[in-house]
Amino acid sequence: MQKAAEKWDAIVIGSGLGGMSAAAHLAAIGQKVLVLEQYDVIGGSSHVFRRKREWEWDVGVHHMGDCGPDGILPALFKSLGGEGRVEFIELDRKGVETYTLPGHTFTTPRGWDNYLARLIDAFPDEERKIRRFVTFVRRAGRGLDRDRGLSSLGRTAAGVLRSGIAAPLLGLPMSRVFRLFGFSPALRIVLSPPFGSVDAPPSRLPFAVYAVFQTMFIEGGTWYPKGGGQVLSAHLADVVRSAGGKVLTNASVSRIIIESGAVTGVRLEDGQQFSAAVVVSNADIKKTYRDLVGHEHVKSRTVRRVEKYRMALPFFNVYIGSSLNLAETTPPRDAFVFPTLVDFDELERRISAPGLTPQEWLDLIGDLAPAYIHCSNLKDPHGTRYAPPGHSSIEIMLPLPYNPRLWHIEPGSESSYRRVPEYQQMKEDLTDILIKRAATVFPGFEDSIVYREASTPLTQERYTRSSEGSAYGIEFNTRQFGPLRPGVRTEIEGLFLVGSSTSWGPGTEAALLSGRWAASAITGRDLQREVRGGARFVNPSDLTPIETGWDALEFSKAIATHNRPLSAAVAE
Repeated sequence: MQKAAEKWDAIVIGSGLGGMSAAAHLAAIGQKVLVLEQYDVIGGSSHVFRRKREWEWDVGVHHMGDCGPDGILPALFKSLGGEGRVEFIELDRKGVETYTLPGHTFTTPRGWDNYLARLIDAFPDEERKIRRFVTFVRRAGRGLDRDRGLSSLGRTAAGVLRSGIAAPLLGLPMSRVFRLFGFSPALRIVLSPPFGSVDAPPSRLPFAVYAVFQTMFIEGGTWYPKGGGQVLSAHLADVVRSAGGKVLTNASVSRIIIESGAVTGVRLEDGQQFSAAVVVSNADIKKTYRDLVGHEHVKSRTVRRVEKYRMALPFFNVYIGSSLNLAETTPPRDAFVFPTLVDFDELERRISAPGLTPQEWLDLIGDLAPAYIHCSNLKDPHGTRYAPPGHSSIEIMLPLPYNPRLWHIEPGSESSYRRVPEYQQMKEDLTDILIKRAATVFPGFEDSIVYREASTPLTQERYTRSSEGSAYGIEFNTRQFGPLRPGVRTEIEGLFLVGSSTSWGPGTEAALLSGRWAASAITGRDLQREVRGGARFVNPSDLTPIETGWDALEFSKAIATHNRPLSAAVAE
């Protein structure tokens, strides 16, 4: 017999930060909320994982901008009872990231005056261009409201007006802006935003997006959540459960149920159904419409638009356990290593060329590819779970096009990729390349490795079920930003979108904001305005007490209910 559908006010598909933010805000203001997560740990790309009970790595939270006392995210978490429970640590103000490239080593400081002075010191022949460029970036960055975003024509028009002299540049790709200013190749690389932040090459990244991100980090500082990324999703899950909601893991949604153009609930892969008049999808937009909704339920022009969206590049990630004690020798900052002056655009063009063999592709990466290096215990020196005492847990990242064939995997057989020896060898070879990159900034690194592991775009696709293995949703490019990017509402009554594919774009702050705006749209309340007015939706005393030694990962596992297959539930 079929188990009766359980009714909720709202169902959230996916426990990434966009979904958890929407769920927490809805629960905090009185809605009965169910979160469904197909994996066995909540958090999506924000969760952490451990190996050998002594190493821990963040999957996606590496740095965050503007998390000081007046920052957007501290205010968001404070309104949800997070004051004193969700805390942020600022990276080294003298240098939050270091660029190492041929002929130059550049460290980005906090503060526009410091940033300008350091750029001029490094590139004195381009001083006049630099001064003018920074003026334009600052004007645009302050003129655009990253909290409300540019999801409507009205908000976009207001942002254009506030940007003043920078307005004509807002929609231009950064490659064209760089040409207009006549910057040298080395300066272009130093000025380009870290690919770990927006993941779009200069030929497709809008100046408006660039200006917002630069302002967020240079003006607001660069921060890391104390305890790692899992703390964020753990707190939001606590808000949901404490308000009477539920988080269900191992609960893979197969379909959003739609009747007469309106949402009525969801169906899991095991046949269970849950009823609600509101469903929030944290799945990427292509998966949402293609797999969960079904193209038959939306307008044909919507299908065409969604299928044309370009996904952001996925990443190859290397996780290293090192015997180096970087906390003793290295300031708390990120590192970027560029072996040549080939920029992101040219690299993408070369490694995406048709007809490349896997070996040719690997050789190009070995010669040209940069690397982003992150170390959790540098940024959170009081954390005790990242690495054994005197050691360091390090992640090295590289964006790569999604092409299973270059991993020796034929399209359609991705599910069995782990059993292909050539795939495993490609992982090892790419890992060796990125280790060599890291060794250029950490002397002795290659000999210090005591644990190594890697994940590919296929890994990301397997764990998060994201289209093309992208962790950043649809790319934040000139054809996909502002009003050209999806908002939280859809043409289906009761269906809302959150996450990196929405107007706010990729990144921790953007995902969390998309969730708050979805909750605003669902309830008809302007929660952003309420928070700015000092609203507190959650009393910290209503949440689970946090004791010394609190473990966000174990708490995240314990707070969720592990789904039982329908057959097991019916048998009882």
